[in-house]
Amino acid sequence: MSARRLAGALLVLLAACDSAALPPRPSADVYEFRLATTPPRVLHWPSGNTVRIYVAGGTVDGQAGALASALAQGPAAWNRSALFGEYRLAATAELAAADVLLRWSGEASPVDLSQCPPGGTRAVTTFCLNSGRDRLQAFPLAAGGMSRVKMVVTILPSQLTIPGRVPVLVTHELGHVLGIARHSDEPRDLMYDGELSVTLPSRRDQATVQVMYQTAPEIVP
Repeated sequence: MSARRLAGALLVLLAACDSAALPPRPSADVYEFRLATTPPRVLHWPSGNTVRIYVAGGTVDGQAGALASALAQGPAAWNRSALFGEYRLAATAELAAADVLLRWSGEASPVDLSQCPPGGTRAVTTFCLNSGRDRLQAFPLAAGGMSRVKMVVTILPSQLTIPGRVPVLVTHELGHVLGIARHSDEPRDLMYDGELSVTLPSRRDQATVQVMYQTAPEIVP
């Protein structure tokens, strides 16, 4: 089933929750966002949460500061899409306060990634489900003990050689951090699964995250 046909079903589901809360929009403005489990399930942070992101690494020449600079742009772009303060993305300087870790691949990680290793793509967001498969597990600290980190965003360092690429990749991955567990099939969307041609969430990206946060989650961090 295409993402556009699924969008109509998503809006029907939303109507049972709080249809009056959202502005009217064509069903084609919403693409599939549910996690590809069997059956597909909605994953997002509890409404009203501030999701704190910690930047790790950047010790190699040319990498230092690049992720922090990208993180200065990405959260604001998504925060503007929240209609009623359902979520807020924010940077934190403390690993102990972080819900999400942003890092370069190939560098030592402050959390143990052995149970949920990142893939080899140019950018990826990883997490582990608990045994009940209704929550995300926290990552253990590499030095021992537990962190509160529930998601890890990993960026391939080679992307630094392409001007403007890292901020776009980080902003795209933040869409996954919010809970958009699929990709759009439209090249004009930031959550497109292919070469990205836009730098900010599109109208469809915004509509999708708004519908998602008005849909009750079946998996929460």
